[in-house]
Amino acid sequence: MIRQILSFVWALTGCGYTLQGSHSPILEKEGIRTIYVAPVVNNSYQSGVENKVYNALLKKLAEPRAIRFVRNLAEADALLQGVVQTAFYSMEAPTTGDQLPKSPGTDMDFSKIQIASVYQGKLECHFSLTRRDPPPGKPAKVWGATFTRTKTFPGANQLGSLGTTSALINESEFDRSISEMAQEISLDVRESILNRF
Repeated sequence: MIRQILSFVWALTGCGYTLQGSHSPILEKEGIRTIYVAPVVNNSYQSGVENKVYNALLKKLAEPRAIRFVRNLAEADALLQGVVQTAFYSMEAPTTGDQLPKSPGTDMDFSKIQIASVYQGKLECHFSLTRRDPPPGKPAKVWGATFTRTKTFPGANQLGSLGTTSALINESEFDRSISEMAQEISLDVRESILNRF
């Protein structure tokens, strides 16, 4: 039984992951034992997306406990920064207006009007890991990468309805898509950092 447990622990450390609190020769060589995750900057026109990316990033980075993260920059050896570069959605698949549901009493011909039936959301973020106080002979920047994700979602368009909530439903679907894309990007960031070390 003890032999199986030791084999399991050895297998974990042999896969490129190190347990929190253990010493990694590669991390020691790089001089990075602790990382501070800075709030994500939003350079897109979609408000609040930076919070979704930041929260997903913290959650995914904490999962394997491979690197020790600190809450104070003064305690960190390195700083992980993220920037949301793009967050938007656009029409992916159009349909003609006569294929959509109409409000009762609508008698207009919508057969030649193109309306979105499917939208595609896009999220693009750049991340970088830099040493807080680089020693002589070591570069400040340790790692950097840009990650992009796209996700489709159905349109909720309806014709001839005054006071329709279609736009709100579309925004809600895009918001949900952003959360999913942020989780996928955060997982990629974690794996890329761990593979770097």
